[in-house]
Amino acid sequence: MPPATNSASRSPGRRRANPFVDGVALANSTSARLQIGDALLEITGECDPCFVMDKQHRGLRKALAPDWRAGVTCRVLRSGGVAVGDAVSIERV
Repeated sequence: MPPATNSASRSPGRRRANPFVDGVALANSTSARLQIGDALLEITGECDPCFVMDKQHRGLRKALAPDWRAGVTCRVLRSGGVAVGDAVSIERV
């Protein structure tokens, strides 16, 4: 994933990201499977950054727009434990 354009765009607590992963290329990943810890997720689409992002930090909406930086929506295929530092992998299908 390309580096963010400013530090605010990588602050998950400021934009309620849950969970926040780094180093996984999410762009154009619809239908891919995302393994985080014991949980298995199916990526259902891109999160579109909205005006609320700019309420958190001016310019954040624009910073999150390219390359799916605002994250993805998912469907749970297998629930399981997830902890800080767990391995994250993506399998494109």
